[in-house]
Amino acid sequence: ALLHGAQDGFSETDLQKRMEMIHNNIVRAQSILTELTVSLDMERGGEIARQLKDLYDFFHMTLGNVNITKDSATDLSTIFRISRLISDLRDACVQISSAEQAPPRQPGPA
Repeated sequence: ALLHGAQDGFSETDLQKRMEMIHNNIVRAQSILTELTVSLDMERGGEIARQLKDLYDFFHMTLGNVNITKDSATDLSTIFRISRLISDLRDACVQISSAEQAPPRQPGPA
């Protein structure tokens, strides 16, 4: 959902609207990635926080490159890949959060 507006921008026939749609949606996504990055607790998060920071930085940089070129085939494919990776990461975070909030399992009979 984060990059659907940018994806839709590639199908816009009016060049000015197309460039604005892609740009505005990518900048919005980059802002969200920046907020996620600065919210990481690098001291307490350890290796996981460092890996998340690297992922967020990669997404941010890649989207910046797409925003510069806006080449239909290549960049649309890149946005789909980034969108899928972000979605997978979000789903994993939801699963982890749900597992942490679940009541502890009672041991079964031995």
